[in-house]
Formats: sequence, structure tokens, C-alpha cells
Amino acid sequence: MKLFYGNYAALQEKLISFVAQERKEPLEKWLIVCASSPMRETLQRRMVGQFGAVANVHFISASGLMEHLDQEAGGDILPLFPQDQLRDFLLKEILQQPDLARYAVTRGLLQAVKSSLRDLADSCVTPEALAEYEQSLPDDALVQDRERLRWLVRLYKCYGEREGRVKGFRSYQEVYERALEQVEKSAFLQSFSQILIYGFYDMPGRQWDLISRVRSNYKGAVFVPYEKLPAYQFAERFFTTNWLSAGGEALAPVPCALGAGAKYMFGVSGSAPAPNVSVVSALNGAGEIFFTAKEILRLHEEEHIAFKDIGVIARTAGVYQDEVRRVFRQHGIALDASFNYPLSAYAFGNFCLRLFALAERGFAREEVLALVDSPYFKHPRKRAWAELIRVSLVKRDLSQWHDLLPYTKGYDVELLACLDDISNRLTHLAQAQSWQDGAAAAQGLLADYTDTACLEGKEPEIYRAVWEELGKLTRYGLLRERAEQGEIPAEINDALGALTFNETESSSAGVTFTDAVRARGMQFKVAFVLGVNDKSFPMLTPEDPLLRDYYRYIVRDVLGYWINGSLERGAEEKMLFYFALCSAREKLYVLYNRYNSDGKDAIPSLFITELSRACELGIKWGSRGLSGERLHWVSGRLEEQLQATKMVYWTPKELSYAFVLHPQTARGHYQAAGLLSAQKENTLTAAAALAQQREVSAFDGFIQSGPEIFRACDKNYFSPSSLQKLATCPFKYFMEKGLKLGREEEPLCRHDLSSNHRGTLLHEVLRDFYQTLKEKNLTHALFDSGAVAFLEESFAKHIHREGYRRFGIYPLVWKFILEDMHKELCDFVVADLQQLGSYTPAYFEKELFLPPTEQLPFHVQGKLDRIDIDEAQKLFFVVDYKSSRKWVSTLAESFHGKLFFQPLLYVYMVQHSGLLQGYQAGGSALSSVTENKRDVFSPEQYREACPRACAFLVQLTDYIKAGTFFIAPSTDNCKYCPFGAICRKETPAALQRLSKNASSQSLKEARQCSKKTA
Repeated sequence: MKLFYGNYAALQEKLISFVAQERKEPLEKWLIVCASSPMRETLQRRMVGQFGAVANVHFISASGLMEHLDQEAGGDILPLFPQDQLRDFLLKEILQQPDLARYAVTRGLLQAVKSSLRDLADSCVTPEALAEYEQSLPDDALVQDRERLRWLVRLYKCYGEREGRVKGFRSYQEVYERALEQVEKSAFLQSFSQILIYGFYDMPGRQWDLISRVRSNYKGAVFVPYEKLPAYQFAERFFTTNWLSAGGEALAPVPCALGAGAKYMFGVSGSAPAPNVSVVSALNGAGEIFFTAKEILRLHEEEHIAFKDIGVIARTAGVYQDEVRRVFRQHGIALDASFNYPLSAYAFGNFCLRLFALAERGFAREEVLALVDSPYFKHPRKRAWAELIRVSLVKRDLSQWHDLLPYTKGYDVELLACLDDISNRLTHLAQAQSWQDGAAAAQGLLADYTDTACLEGKEPEIYRAVWEELGKLTRYGLLRERAEQGEIPAEINDALGALTFNETESSSAGVTFTDAVRARGMQFKVAFVLGVNDKSFPMLTPEDPLLRDYYRYIVRDVLGYWINGSLERGAEEKMLFYFALCSAREKLYVLYNRYNSDGKDAIPSLFITELSRACELGIKWGSRGLSGERLHWVSGRLEEQLQATKMVYWTPKELSYAFVLHPQTARGHYQAAGLLSAQKENTLTAAAALAQQREVSAFDGFIQSGPEIFRACDKNYFSPSSLQKLATCPFKYFMEKGLKLGREEEPLCRHDLSSNHRGTLLHEVLRDFYQTLKEKNLTHALFDSGAVAFLEESFAKHIHREGYRRFGIYPLVWKFILEDMHKELCDFVVADLQQLGSYTPAYFEKELFLPPTEQLPFHVQGKLDRIDIDEAQKLFFVVDYKSSRKWVSTLAESFHGKLFFQPLLYVYMVQHSGLLQGYQAGGSALSSVTENKRDVFSPEQYREACPRACAFLVQLTDYIKAGTFFIAPSTDNCKYCPFGAICRKETPAALQRLSKNASSQSLKEARQCSKKTA
């Protein structure tokens, strides 16, 4: 075969001319063996554009040719031994053999072993040849290296033997040997007039044997990417040793955007100017894509370069793919690209992973909720179950689900049964059993808990892939009949974690986005090379820890089998970079970022300084990194990014950002872009009003549905706590009561008891205690020791030693909590009985519903902890328990200062409810159980404060009627507010308007005036 070599652009031109000259008949049958599928597609497009059609010109890859020849050889053909998790499992089996158990079997070791064994097998060197060489090592060879080599040779031999013995499969070596024997007699190959070999600059030994045999037996030509330049150092040895042995024709290079500078890349000297090369410094990966998208639009609109003539190349495309898809879609840029995603990138994929990992993750509340609340979970009551889980106190552990869930409102016993079923199935999966049984059990779990009816889009494909992957567990039985304890879940985790799925955006007129390896041989008018940073491009190329380069050189240079050194991959990185640069015929942009995705400093690649040297860009290292006139700096600030870009290339979202940054020009920007709709006009008007510091307007929380909200709240009755929220911040009240927004109750912590649950338990004990004393007529007849004895009975009745199960608290912690609560209650009741005087506790946890009155023209409700009665004087006294003492010195001041409404409101409610007709108010008290403190609100204070307090409460409810829900910023109240993210309390203009607002000031003045009066 004839040999032609040069750069990829020259190879394309030569192949086209060769076909035009040598193909005598339009339907003459030709075969082109390509180094990669992207090269094949590139050649096909080029030939169609040149000849209008490529009838009877067939394309195939080297591996595809090997498979075709193997099939052509005929006979009973078994499938190839899978190169997936089954191979990993075989390796793990081998590595655990006594004579090979040199290292702990980890995922990292498996990857290293697979790489080393693949390179050895591809070189065609035999274990016997390696063993013979090892025997010839001098006696003073390093013992450690010699032992490692002996171990690797034994491993290599054992793997080949074990792979060849697996029933139902063939080894790759057998496929290779059959294909090699078929070359000379192949009817398939003989059917072609010419066979062209295109694009190979390096091959493993197996491929080279096949291609060289085809080359020796058939007419055609070879097209090799190689120039005698420093950038081709990686390919030089293979080229001179293998391709050039029979001579060849060097093609004149086709110039690219690098110009004459191309021949100086990675050399020691020489340079030439390249005016069409730009280096771009972006803040991060998103900044790179931002610049790329804007520049593509500019090139398309102003320089009339078609999208299909533009390429975007990254060393590893995966790190950019999501951002490229998102940004290009926003900018209306068509794409021609392929994307790969792991199973975890899909919602249904996460459902599958979560289902099989539920036990491993300890049945954590978040994991169970995510599973049950998923649209893919198959159960008719899953929505009710999800709500039950949200309000439950469970944190993790299946035992905690059993302890706490029955005490949760809306408890459904079937939820626990479902969790038990999943737990039992996962436990069964972890047991020692046959692989067939394990595969069936895993598929059964997936089928029983997946609602396949709701799968759509790509999800049925994902389901089939997961199902098949679980079914592949049966193949493990070919290597070992039974799985050991815990083995099947681990294999499922590894198998599902290795699943990937392909997505494409295939527009023939779109921008090509790909990685540097697939970009080999592609040609564009304009190319953008992304991520030229240290450790990214070039990628790190560490030495193979098992098959060290010293032994690789022995295999190649001493034993004569072709294999590359692992460290030589650094030279290949240079060549890949060079190919990416040369893919641009007219314009080239090379981009790097200043910060990694984690916010740490990113270092520009030395490839950039080499590019600058060879192409005379004048970019050099300085104290602050790279600098130079030819370096384009992309700001990390959005405002500066937009200022550097013409408005015509802004997306609608960026127009909105520009409005936020410069609201005074927003309307003009939207109008110029043709996006000034009526809705946008209203939005701009509202935003402009909110930016002003004048009086408040309709955009500041004034709504027309105030009376409707008041009626709804009044229908459900106002409680002291709801009125307290209204007085604290009307905006927060509106969010909770008007819009019915709230936040999920936090699960109970295992090392503490929340204050609300602690208070509930204290209330239960005290109610039982005083009720018992009342029934036995012992309230005023007990010594302290007797009171404590009765308290002990009430305590034991309501607070159990096993109560930790109910709240999910550690038993030891619960013991300490019991001791604290017991002491607090004993001290409290002893002191409280002494303070009763002539009063007797008569009503406990009494709910009162008060209709509107003249002073409070709205419905009020409340649950009074205790009402004490003095029968002789016809007096009543209201006691409200508190877990702590947060009020100020007097309860009269606390009404307005700390917004403690209960002492006054509860007395008012008893007076006007008709519960105790003929009784007069003897006052009220707030009693702190934990601190054993009691503050009294006297009848005189009540009579004096009541008119002003009622007027204050009416003022609050009038805000609702008027639809006035302003913000009331406060350090204490805002700290834990769930609506802080949507509140404008941090906006100076909003605070200025708030200071001028009459309603806000009236609330502030009412609180201050009442406090002073009190």
C-alpha cells in the first residue's frame, strides 16, 4: 500500500484527490478503515460535499474490522467475554487467591490491574515470554521490582487461563487470532477494489498485526497523521518503526490559524506571528462558556460564519457539557454533540440507587421521604405517607421508625409494613445465596416498588438498563456458584454506579462540541479550545504503578512487542493539544480559567506559554499570573461581562440582570430587544417603585384582599400566639396566614428533647397532679412530702422510662432528661402550692371560644393551662405555664414590649365567656416551670391596661382588614424567620419607605407609648 503522511488537513485533501483519481467507476467498491468514528463521520461529510454521494464507499473501525472477520470465519461462535462488571468480579476472584493476594483489593487496584493487563494483552506478549525474561534478570536486580514482576506475570497468566475457561464466552485473544487468520482468505476484504487506512498514529500490538496484514495483502493506501515536528514526538517512534519501513510521500502542510507558528510548537526555538490566535482568561468554566457563546453569536452574525464551521473542544467534555447545553440553548445556538451521564444524573436513576441503598444509609428520614415522595414509588397512598414522614419525629434507623411513627398524627400501619418489607428484602439480598436467586430478588424489589406507568422520556430506557444490569448478576455464577455475605449489594452498587447513558443534540448545522480525543482529524473555520489549565490540559499522566515503564521498555525494545511507556502519554497530551489547535483553519481561541469549580485558584497550563512563544503572542507570567496585550480578560462580574458584549447578543435573562444592575435603562433595553410586553412593562413599573425611597406604594405589601383574609382568620378565631405573630411582623403573618406558607417541622434530635415536647409533657403531669388533688380535696391539706408523693404518681403515669422510644432519644440521654424534669416539677409544685393562698385549681387545659365583643370585635380562642377559683370571695385567677422566663420586669410592660398577650387576654376571655358568671377577676400569672418563677398580673393592672391593650389588638387586626402587611425588621425575630430569603429588610430603599409609612410608625408608637404608660 502507498503511504501518505502529513497533518490532518493535508490528509483529508489527499484522500479526496486520491479517491477522485483512482476510483475509475462511480460504484466501485472501496473500504476505508478509520481510527475513530468521528473521523469516519468527518470523511463522510467531506466526501458527500465533494462528490455528492459516497455509494459503495464503506467505512469501518479497526475493532469493527476484527469483529467482521471473526464472524466471517464461521463456526459455532460464542459471545465475547464481557468487559464490564463481570471482568471486575473475575479479577477480584483472582486477586484473592493465596498466591496472588499481594495487595488489598480496592477499586483503585482493580483499575490499575485492568489497565496493565489490557496493555500487556494488546501488545501480544505472552506470560511465558515475560517469565523467561524474568529468569534472565541478574542476581543483583532489585528484589522488590523482581517480586512485583513475578506477581504481575502470574496474574497475567492466571487471568488469561480463567477468562478462557468461562463457559459460554470467548476471550478477546481468540477473536483476535481468528480474525488474523481470516485476513488473507476474507471474501469481505477481497470484494473491495481498494482499502484505505486512515488516521492511525499509534496502535496496540493486536491492531497493528491486523492492519499490517491487511496492508500486505490488499491494494490501497495508508494516510498517517505525522510531520517531522516536535509536536509529533509521541507518534515518531511508531511511525518510523512501523509505517515508514517501506517509504512514503510527505504531504505539504495545509496551513491553519497557527500559521507558520505551528512548526515551532513544543520546539526549543523559533517562532512566527499568528494574528488570528487569541488567548482568553475567564473566571471559571462558566465564564469560558459565556465568552464562547457570545463570540460564536458575533462570528455568526457579523462575520457570517455558519455554526457548522465552528468547533468547541475540551480535553474532557464532561466537565463542560451541562453548561454548554444550558448556555447555548439560551443563546439559540444549535449543537451537534453527544453527551454522557451517569445513572445518578437522572431523577429515576436516583430513585433506583436510593432503593437499593436504603439499608446502607440507615433508613435515614431524608432518604425514606425522597423514596416515598418520588413519582416513581408504587403505592396508592404514597402522598399521605410522605406527609406522615414530614411531620414525624424520626431521624434514622428502622427501630426509630417503629418507636416514633405510631405516635405521629395520621399514622398508617402499612407504611411501617412497607419499610419492613424493603428492609427484609435488602437483608435477604445481603445474605449468602446463589447469584441467580440474588438477581431474581433484586429485580423483584425493583419491579414491586417502581411505578412503571409513570415512566416517560428516557426513563423506560433507564429502567430496562437497570433491570438488565441486575439480571447480569446471574453470570457471576459462571465464576462462583454462590455469593458470600454482603457481596450482592456491593456488586449492585458498583454495577449501577458504572451505568452511563448517552444523549445527543444532533443538528447537522450546529456547532460541534467534543473532547480532544474525538476531535482528532476534525477541521473548522473557527475553534475554541477550553480548559487549558494545569492538570486539565495536559491531563496528569502518572506512571503505571504495576507495569512500570522499565518493564514496558523491556517488552518493546528487548522482547519486540509493541507497547508504549505510561509516562509517554505526556507527549501524547502535547500532540492532542496540537491537533486541537490545528483544527482551526481561520480563527483560534484558547481559553483557561482562573478559579476551579471549588473556588480555589486554577493555574494556567504551560501549553499556553508555549503557544505564546511559538506564535509571538507576548503573553508571559507575572506576579498576578499571565498577562499581555493579546490576552483577553473576561471579568467575573456580570455587570462588566455584559458591558463588554453588545446588547443584541444578550439573552432575556441577561436583559433582566442588566435591569437589576441599571434599572434606569431597563425599559430601553427590553424595547430594543423586542421583549417589552405588557407583563414586562408592569414588572418594570413595580421594580422602579420599589427602588424609590418615597412613601410606600401598592407594591410594598398593600393588597386588595385584606377583608377576605380577615374573614378567613376570624372564622378560625384569633389566638394570642397568632396575634403575637401579627404584632411581631405583619409581613410574616401574611405569609403564614394569608398565603398558607409554612415550614416543615424539624425531626427530633436524638440527644435532646425539643422545648415544645418538653412543655407538653410538663403540662400533662401538672394537669393530672392538680386534678387528682382537687378530686381528693387535698389541695390545701398536704405537706411538701405528700405533694411530692402525688407528683410521683402523676409523673410515672405520663412520663415513662421507655418514653425515649416515642421521641427517638438515646436511652442514657432520656434518663438525664427524666431526672431534670422530675426535679423541676417537684420544686415547682411545692412552691406553687404555697403561693395558692385561698385559690384552688379548678379548670385545666380549658379551651375557650369568645365571640366578638364591643372592645374586641373579632373571634378569639385560647387554651388556658389552669384557672384557680376562690369560692368564698368569688374570684378567679388564670395561670399560664411557661418553660422559661422571657418576659421583662412586669407583665404590663411585657404586653407591648415582649408581646405576651396571654395574661391579659385570658382574663378578658373568662370574664366575657360566661364560664364563671358572678366571679370577678383576681388576676393572672405567668409561671416558669423550669426556673420556678411566678409573675403576677394584678386586677388593678388589668383594669388599667385593658382599654389600651384592646385598642392595640384592634389596631393590629385593622392592618389585616386594610391589606397592610409591612415588614418589621428585628434582630431577634428575623434570625429564624423562614421567609428571610424573600423579605426586603436588607434593602435600604425599603427601610427608608418603612420609616415614612404611617401604619408602621403607628405600630411602633403604640408599643412605645403603651410601654411608657405602663
